Amino acid sequence: MLGEIFDDSVCRLTNTTCGINMVFKPIAQLNKSKNLFNSQKCIQRCSCVTDEYEEKDGNCIKKIDKDSNEQDSLIRCMRGNCTLMKEISDLGCMLKGIFCGTNRIFKTIFKKQRIGYMNIECLMRLLLGELKPRKPPVCWTETLSSHSEQFSLPIADFCTLKLLVLSNDCGNKRICKIGETIFDVDCSLTGNKCGKNAIFIPIIEEKFNPLMAPRNCIQRCTCKTTHEYVAKSISCEKKRDKIKIEKQSHSFTEYCPQAYYSHAQEITDIGCRLAGHVCGTNMRFVPMEWYCEGGFCQLRKKIYDYGCRLSGLECGINMKFITVQQLNDEICIQECKCANKEFVEKNGKCENKKKNKQKLIQTTNNLLTKFLKIGQILKDFGCLSTNSECGNDMVFRPVVRFYDIPFLLRHEDEECFQRCSCKNNYNEQNGQCIKEIDIQKFTHLEEFENDEEFVGNRRCFENEACELGDKINDEECQMTGLKCGANMVFSPTSFAMTNRCVQYCVCDNESMVADDECIKRNALNLRHQDENQNITQEGMQKNREEIVLNCMRGLCKLMEEIYDFGCVMKGRSCGRNMVFTIVSNRTFTTNFECIVRCICAHGYYEKNNRCISLEKSSPCKGKVCTFGDRFFDADCRLSGIKCGINMIFITVQKLPPSSSCIQECRCKSGFEFDSKWSICEKNTNNTVSLNFIKYCSEPYEFEEEISDHGCHLTGKKCGNNMVFAIAENFTFTNNSVECIQRCICEDGSDYSEEIGECTKLWYCEGGYCKLGRQFLDYGCVLTNFSCGINMKFINNGKNENTGDCVQRCSCLSEKYLEIDGQCL
Repeated sequence: MLGEIFDDSVCRLTNTTCGINMVFKPIAQLNKSKNLFNSQKCIQRCSCVTDEYEEKDGNCIKKIDKDSNEQDSLIRCMRGNCTLMKEISDLGCMLKGIFCGTNRIFKTIFKKQRIGYMNIECLMRLLLGELKPRKPPVCWTETLSSHSEQFSLPIADFCTLKLLVLSNDCGNKRICKIGETIFDVDCSLTGNKCGKNAIFIPIIEEKFNPLMAPRNCIQRCTCKTTHEYVAKSISCEKKRDKIKIEKQSHSFTEYCPQAYYSHAQEITDIGCRLAGHVCGTNMRFVPMEWYCEGGFCQLRKKIYDYGCRLSGLECGINMKFITVQQLNDEICIQECKCANKEFVEKNGKCENKKKNKQKLIQTTNNLLTKFLKIGQILKDFGCLSTNSECGNDMVFRPVVRFYDIPFLLRHEDEECFQRCSCKNNYNEQNGQCIKEIDIQKFTHLEEFENDEEFVGNRRCFENEACELGDKINDEECQMTGLKCGANMVFSPTSFAMTNRCVQYCVCDNESMVADDECIKRNALNLRHQDENQNITQEGMQKNREEIVLNCMRGLCKLMEEIYDFGCVMKGRSCGRNMVFTIVSNRTFTTNFECIVRCICAHGYYEKNNRCISLEKSSPCKGKVCTFGDRFFDADCRLSGIKCGINMIFITVQKLPPSSSCIQECRCKSGFEFDSKWSICEKNTNNTVSLNFIKYCSEPYEFEEEISDHGCHLTGKKCGNNMVFAIAENFTFTNNSVECIQRCICEDGSDYSEEIGECTKLWYCEGGYCKLGRQFLDYGCVLTNFSCGINMKFINNGKNENTGDCVQRCSCLSEKYLEIDGQCL
């Protein structure tokens, strides 16, 4: 802190930072001995960095020039931002009674005659008071040319630094912001309109003689009268009589979307409809909490459910949601009750009538801390209980995760099976968590070298880098995905409900195996390697464990199959230019098991038990291919392979019953052929060519299906708020794929049968609605909000009982006409 004093034995703290704009400075220096290296001792004080800062209220504040400070203060006062009881000098005594802040005016406290001048100077003080009503505004209809001799307008004014433009039509005249000031030659703007329900009022007038008319003025754009109008940003709105409307506590009208919110501001969003929507400049809404923390609600807790979709869902141990009241077609009141009659309420829990389960649930700060037995597994909605405490030295660890559950509220929600497991550095013994013994504290590690259990549990990365294929025993399954070497990560090949994994060090998803190393896929093609190198391992692999170990090391044979516990090996490298693919899977009550096969990666084909790059076998490798060139492809391997700049091969004809086809060199997606230059250029008209299907942004209907050879359209837009999704796919013997694509609503959208299209969960996509569209607005908060180009919401009817409105997207004013769904 500023001013603190420290004893510095060797004067090392000098000029080191001790706070904002603060450093240590020695105030005394002592010599303890004749030893030059350790003879100094200092008394340090935390002081301001330089003389440019002054100590004030425990902080170092930069000194402000007095003249500039007074000038800034005067400018703020002229703009209506004075502080209460502020005193300023007023040449001409013209500020008396002038507005200078909210409910504040200037009053004269001292007046004197300046010697040698005809002017009077006053000392003004800012006090609370009311503004006197001014004369009604007079529309300025005279042209600038008629005042060319009288006016000498400055290039810049005080409020906008732009040239003040006058015109015959006072309605089209430049509008100032409320409270802004301008310099007015000859004081001709007094009382003229400067905005909606706003007029110019002089705040300073320059006179050569008190009896003469003022020569120059500083005008402020102010509301006509403060008791009738309220100042907004660029207009003055008429005050409305506040009518008290009793609203039920469940109404979410007060949480309806506004234009802007403050950073980190939190609101309640029934139905989670605002997740991901813009709430300010470079800001979006992010969900902080679902209906209950971790999916575990308190018994008898009531919540408001938008869409009435929580009925019957679990809300805790032996509990589920039951609808107790339906407020309207969209909102229900859900109550968390016991699942059925087999359970009874006891101490805030639902216990079985026959069995008295020993579980203790304590409530602290509205969060449920669950004390369970070691190894107990619970279902967790939202996976929010991960790493939360469930007992002494115990925390929840996810065993199985489920994504994209269709009946959940949000698309990104998850459901987990959480297991109550020991914390890190603790082991399970006899139903308790016992702290591990740190082996590194022993001086004689040789005693453990011959211990097979100790050697098996030693992790390769603790003392040296892991090698490809190394395995470790992971008690908590916490090493999955962690880096274990260059381009290598840990991947589990088996796990059990004891939350214990066997982790192998394998190549990451962006790398391939080459010469017992993991090389990035892009760099693999650049390396000079002998194509004739024998990559197969000599001898037969009889032992299943050896086969798995070789596959983990990237030495798997082509088309070799192994078991994958947890189904996590898909897409991982299993050999040179080879990856794993799932051929079958089984689901057990607690985990998954798959059979994965080692096949050639995308862009490679099988030849002599090796995977050869398709580009190297391309007919365009040794010659220049042009747009429209056709080739016979014996195995249909060239589909999607590059044949020129921005060009790829596309199958135009299949030749049954053989697997051969005719390939043609065509432009890639997003490019079109320029016949003048004979090249493929970026498409500029938003038309995409894929498999000779020309489609723009909105040609498909909801749930319409098309055939897509190569599955290139997945995730592409197929309409307003709609994208293609794979409904069915086929894999052929030559590794080529074909999909049936279905046009569905994208994330965050839902299909509306009323208008026949996918709409955002908010009122319209991005705030742009169709002209004439009507819908119910809870709380009437969207009135006059923009709903499109030259369009806004207009209240088309109001329910006096509920306070809800029917909003219609209409043109801004009568100046616009409705033509072809637009306001022009």
